[in-house]
Amino acid sequence: MGVADWILWAVVRAIWLLDSLDQGLVWVVLLVLLASLTLRLGPRTRAVRTGPRASVAPQPSELASLARTIRRAGTSPSARHELAGRLRGIAVELRTRREAIPTQRAWEELEEGKWPPHPAVAAVLRPRDAHAPRARWGDHLGTVAQAVNALWNYAQGGKLDDR
Repeated sequence: MGVADWILWAVVRAIWLLDSLDQGLVWVVLLVLLASLTLRLGPRTRAVRTGPRASVAPQPSELASLARTIRRAGTSPSARHELAGRLRGIAVELRTRREAIPTQRAWEELEEGKWPPHPAVAAVLRPRDAHAPRARWGDHLGTVAQAVNALWNYAQGGKLDDR
């Protein structure tokens, strides 16, 4: 007997067995098998969304946030203070890393006017009065640029009083 004959004989016997059983029982077993197969394969399949996704506003990057603060500083005294605060934090962090001094001491010397020696950096990090009108924003923006350049030089290993 060949393989094809053996397979055909097995199919005929399976049909004969199913035909001899009660049809209600056959259908119940078939439905239970299909339900278990569906449940087993169900979690692995994922529905594909075709509709629009919910819009979530992305968080602005640090650089974008800083650029917005600099633009606002032209007209807003509070933005000038925010900019000064952000730059103060950067300056203190740079100093504590470079000079290995405690953070508290760096903050105290900054607030007391003992540090930094660079006049543009000092002007930006310690604004005298945020509510006093500025002569021109362009002048202040130039001072901010000088301060950032000086801090960059300091971060790269240069001295803060280099001009």
